[in-house]
Amino acid sequence: MTEKNKVILFCGLVLLIAVVVSFFKFPALLAAYMFIPALVTLIMLFLVTKDGLKKESWKQIGLGINLKFLIYAFFIPFVVLILSYFIATKINSGYFLGLPDGKELKPINSLFFILMMAALQTITVSLGEELGWRGYLLPKLLNLTSNKLSAYLITGMVWAIWHFPVIFIAKSYNTEGNLFYTTSLFVVVVLVVSIIIGELKMKSKSIWTASLFHSAHNTVWGFLTPLFVTTGPIIYLTGESGFITIALYSLVALLLLWINKGKTYTPA
Repeated sequence: MTEKNKVILFCGLVLLIAVVVSFFKFPALLAAYMFIPALVTLIMLFLVTKDGLKKESWKQIGLGINLKFLIYAFFIPFVVLILSYFIATKINSGYFLGLPDGKELKPINSLFFILMMAALQTITVSLGEELGWRGYLLPKLLNLTSNKLSAYLITGMVWAIWHFPVIFIAKSYNTEGNLFYTTSLFVVVVLVVSIIIGELKMKSKSIWTASLFHSAHNTVWGFLTPLFVTTGPIIYLTGESGFITIALYSLVALLLLWINKGKTYTPA
């Protein structure tokens, strides 16, 4: 099977299973949604192509650990999201709800909690996605094109569209605000973040870098959300995919592309 056909079949299976699962609105099935990309990756590697028996396939996925890039993967979303919420409160201080009475925010304890939750997600739900997106799909696309930006953006678009069934069918994700605007912003942030994760993953040659970035973004966002208003204009400014968040991630993506200008990556 050609690389192009592998990409087409992978994308088709991922999206088909996502649609089917979203029609069955059982909590357990929706919880398993995040593992669909990993499941399809294993189907492709062992049932469709038998590439899973080849050492090169696992080298492309990148099972090794690169500590330096793990640090980048954690602190980029950590700083971006905290800064995004901070800028939003400068626009309107009323967005910040503060802590419940009697509660105190201890920076060291909070950082430890975020680290532990991010680590847990890195080896579970985030890995369930990233094995498919940056472990299987991205290397295949890089084998098909010399334009790494195109590979990052195609990966990001598939990643974004994969969320559509839980947004539009199950209606269990991205439920606040005007659906058209919030979904459009979500697609943009996924595309931008896909550039960042793609650069970090391919440079580190490690799937754990991609998985930790994914986890750190979700964990920091989840930690900060209860401290702020979650309805009204703020949802278009900050959080997972507000304008400020997109702008900050865009600066990081442009910086990485500039630093690595002219650099190409060999998946295997």
